[in-house]
Amino acid sequence: MDWNAPLTALPKIGEKTAKLFKKLDIVCAGDLLWHLPAYYRDLRTPVPLREIREGEEVLVRGRLTTPPRWGRRQGKFSVFSFEVADGTGVLLIHIFNLPFLFSRYKTGQEYFFYGKPKVFRDRMQMDNPLAYPPGETPGILPFYPLTAGISQIMMRRTVAAALREVRPPETFSGALCAAADISGDGESFRLV
Repeated sequence: MDWNAPLTALPKIGEKTAKLFKKLDIVCAGDLLWHLPAYYRDLRTPVPLREIREGEEVLVRGRLTTPPRWGRRQGKFSVFSFEVADGTGVLLIHIFNLPFLFSRYKTGQEYFFYGKPKVFRDRMQMDNPLAYPPGETPGILPFYPLTAGISQIMMRRTVAAALREVRPPETFSGALCAAADISGDGESFRLV
C-alpha cells in the first residue's frame, strides 16, 4: 500500500472512523505512522502483589482464586468481580460494562493485569485492567495522543495494520542508515 493512501484503505477503517482520525490531522497512512507515541510503559516484568501501591500503574501476574461473580447487571450497566493471588497478596478485579468477558475468566487460570490499583473498603482492587494471558504480554506498550472516539486499543491496532500494509518511502540515504544502524525499509517505524 502506498504511503499516501487514505486511511480507509486500511482494514476496518471506514469513513466514520477516518473522520475521527482527521481530528488528529491523520488523513493518510503516512500521517498515521508519523503519529508517534507520547510515552511507553514497560510491561515485561510483573510486580508482586505485596509491592503494589495505590495509584501507581503496574503490571501484576495472578491466578484467579474465585470464579467471576456478577455484582450488578442492569440495562447497559454491568459489573463482575473476581480475586487473583500470586502467593504474596490478593487483588480484587472489577470489570465494568464488558459482560462478554465474563465467561473468559475461570478459577485457576493465570493472567497478567495492567492498571492502576486503589484501596476501597480496606482492599486493594483494580478496575477494568488490561488483561493478558501468559505469553501474550505486549512488552513495551505505546500510548498515543488521542481524540474522542479513538481508544488506545484502536490506535495500536490501526498502527499495527499500517505497519503490515504500508511500505514507507525511502526517507534516509543508505549511508545514513548504515551509520545509524537502522534499516531503510520501514524497520525504523516498527521499532518506534
